[in-house]
Amino acid sequence: DEVVATTAIDLRGHKAVFSNFGDHIDVSAPGVSLISAYPGAGGYARWSGTSFAAPFATAEAALLIALDPRLTDVKGIIEAAAITIDHLNPGLAGKLGRGRIDPLAALQSLNSNADTRPVADVYSQIVVSPGPAGGDALGTASISVAGARFLRWVEAANR
Repeated sequence: DEVVATTAIDLRGHKAVFSNFGDHIDVSAPGVSLISAYPGAGGYARWSGTSFAAPFATAEAALLIALDPRLTDVKGIIEAAAITIDHLNPGLAGKLGRGRIDPLAALQSLNSNADTRPVADVYSQIVVSPGPAGGDALGTASISVAGARFLRWVEAANR
């Protein structure tokens, strides 16, 4: 019951041709043509697989738990915040879980619960930019985080 079964979708919300589907799937996450580290070359390449989709759901769970470690139904929060993609996948209605994960909506849903702490003033963004088309798949990735809570963590880590 604690497992979040995740299927891979492309960036348009269509099921990846290589990914499983069925009643056992809980949510969907990007898993097609994602830029990741390229072993041995010190660069980046485009990769696809459910092994890229599952960490997205895991990261969403980690964000929720980091915000409020007392949460008892992280899986339920992730599923409730998911965006339906049934209309994008004819013939697979209900077979891709509750839909595409939406970490921001999941985090914002915690604000509506009086038993959880309010979302801190932390803003984060991950930007993945593809490189030129053709040849080797190259690109850049950057992460930015801002907010008083994050700055206190950085200061403590640098001591």
